[in-house]
Amino acid sequence: MNEMIGKENDIQFHNTRMDAELTMDDGSKFYIKKSPGHVMIKMKKEETSDHSFYMLKAMCKGMKEVVLK
Repeated sequence: MNEMIGKENDIQFHNTRMDAELTMDDGSKFYIKKSPGHVMIKMKKEETSDHSFYMLKAMCKGMKEVVLK
């Protein structure tokens, strides 16, 4: 998460609990609820730029691959 969206948007995800709607630098918004071992991300495609949508989608796909190992 830090590598895919954190660095570009100055957000830190390590060792954090979150329950918030985040706005990325390009104005895209998404909701995240995160605690140790759990992550839920919700986004509305109409509130998200194409770049951010595909970046979040790729991040979630990468997380899925790690979890299923």
